[in-house]
Amino acid sequence: MTGKAVTDETLGLLARKQHDLFRRVREGTLDSDQVLAALQRVIEGDFGTRTIDCDAPIPDGIKEGFERRDEDQLRSRVRGKVAVDPANPFNTFLTEGQKAGRVGGNDVLAELRRLEVSVYGIAALEQFRRDGLIPDEFKGQAIFAWGDILRGGDGYRYVCYVYWDGGGWDWHCLWIGSVWGSSYSAAVRASSA
Repeated sequence: MTGKAVTDETLGLLARKQHDLFRRVREGTLDSDQVLAALQRVIEGDFGTRTIDCDAPIPDGIKEGFERRDEDQLRSRVRGKVAVDPANPFNTFLTEGQKAGRVGGNDVLAELRRLEVSVYGIAALEQFRRDGLIPDEFKGQAIFAWGDILRGGDGYRYVCYVYWDGGGWDWHCLWIGSVWGSSYSAAVRASSA
């Protein structure tokens, strides 16, 4: 609480902004879940950066049937608690092979290792998803959490990703041995792309 007196002019401006917000949600030009998440942050006094816990446990529903082995992980994965700008929480990254067409997932993994790209894992991407921080511009792309490479019961390695299904960002996993195209981006720290 600031203790600062608020003028009628300021309250009128706030009411007009609120009306615009309602109108845009009703028209569908703003996602209601993202608006609610943003309003909750404002109510809690969070007007700036968000803290993302990259080491939070992977939610059970995502890792079911998979295990995470330390020897499979990229050294450049983002760890710990990091501050992100809600307006630009992360960037996406494509290897040169992906930009040129389609490439094997093992080649993508080798390139991420070679370049030491700061990739986000599942916990961070889940927080971005849950808090409505994935920008609309990424709809139509699969956003991969290369910071957590998982092993399936079949012994193969997989990377989980979120994809917009028309109603929200849903989790999926893809075998690393698959072919990876230009719509299969890695979620990376905004400062590293």
